Amino acid sequence: MGRIRKLFDKYFCSPPRCIFCGDEKCTADFPVCKSCYENYKARSSEGCADCGAAPIDCNCVSVRHCAQYYRLFNYEHRSVCLMIIKLKRKINRFAFRFFASRLVAMIEAKTLGTLSFDCVTFVPRDIKGRRLHGFDQGEELAKCIGKLLGVPAVSFLLNNGQGGEQKRLSRNFRGIAAMARFEVNGKKLVGGKIPYKKVLLVDDIVTTGASMGECARILKDHGVKLVIGASVAHTPVRGRAVF
Repeated sequence: MGRIRKLFDKYFCSPPRCIFCGDEKCTADFPVCKSCYENYKARSSEGCADCGAAPIDCNCVSVRHCAQYYRLFNYEHRSVCLMIIKLKRKINRFAFRFFASRLVAMIEAKTLGTLSFDCVTFVPRDIKGRRLHGFDQGEELAKCIGKLLGVPAVSFLLNNGQGGEQKRLSRNFRGIAAMARFEVNGKKLVGGKIPYKKVLLVDDIVTTGASMGECARILKDHGVKLVIGASVAHTPVRGRAVF
C-alpha cells in the first residue's frame, strides 16, 4: 500500500521536476525548467555533421529499410547524453511524453501532416537490461507516441540478447550482431503476417542504425509495406550517414 501511495504522489500529486536537471519544479504539461529549455532549443538546432542543417531540416541521415528517419538531437552534448542515460535507467513518464510529443510534431512538420500510421512499434531492449531496470525505454516511448497519434503500440519484435551488448561492439560488428539479436514476435502475427501496413519504428538512440535497420527489415519481411524510423537522438558521423 505504501509503494502504491508513493507512486500516486509522484505521478499525480507532487509537481514533476525538470526532466533534464531534476532541480526545478515544473508542470506536468511542460516538465522542463526555463534554463534547460533554452539548452534544449540550442541542442535541437545543432547542425548535421554532414550538411550542417538542424535535424528538422536535415535529410542526410537514413537507416536501411526505413523510408525516412527522424531524430531530435545529435548525441554528443553532455546534457543530451545524460538525458538518454536517464531514459534508459529510470522510468519517467513525463520525459517520455515530452519527447514523444516533440517527435510527433517533427514528423508532422516534415511530412506536412500527410503521413499517417497504422501502429507504432519499437526496437526492443535486451532481456538483461529489461530485468535490471524493470522497463523498456523504447516501449515507453512507443506507447506515448501511439496515444498522441491515436494508433496502437505493439511489440512486434523481440531481442534475444545474442551477440553481446550492442553498445560494446564496434561499428563493423554491430550489423552482424543485430542480425542474430532480433526476431519477430510470433504471438503478435495474424496468419503469419503483421496486420499493419504503415508502421512507425522508434528507439531512444540510433548509433550506427544496425539495430533499427534490422528491425525494419524484419517488419517488412512480415508484411509491412512502409517503415518510418524515429529516435530521440542520433550519434553523428562524418560523411553521408547511410546505415
